[in-house]
Amino acid sequence: SIADCLITPGQVGADEISQLLQAADIFLSSAIVESFGVTTVEAMSAGLPCVVTDIAGSRDLVAPQFGFIVPSKDSVKMSQRLRYLIENKDVCKQMGCVAHSRRAVCNLSRRQVLLLLLRRQLADARVWSGLCGVGYCDGALSGPLE
Repeated sequence: SIADCLITPGQVGADEISQLLQAADIFLSSAIVESFGVTTVEAMSAGLPCVVTDIAGSRDLVAPQFGFIVPSKDSVKMSQRLRYLIENKDVCKQMGCVAHSRRAVCNLSRRQVLLLLLRRQLADARVWSGLCGVGYCDGALSGPLE
């Protein structure tokens, strides 16, 4: 079953993110709210094909060449896409290579780049930054994005 293939580590520190992504074969985000999609960009950088929900932040990053966008809260469609990637290892690997090359051409605003840097520097911290009016608390970014 798909459950036998999943690792769900929960909240992890910044030092563990890279290790977990390097050990993974597929990235899945079942988020129902996302301001930018930092985790998706991290997964792309690690060369992982992505299965994400159709929400702001994710839908703007993932293209059919390296991932699937599924309706939010549609566990059936999500599991179908995961199963497809698990059963088609060559496709999975090819999509991962495309994801890795694509991560460099994501159109990031200056504010989004700053948020990526802040997330890396402030992982697991509870900080409110007046800079750009963006808060970082418990691993979730909040505040306005351009």
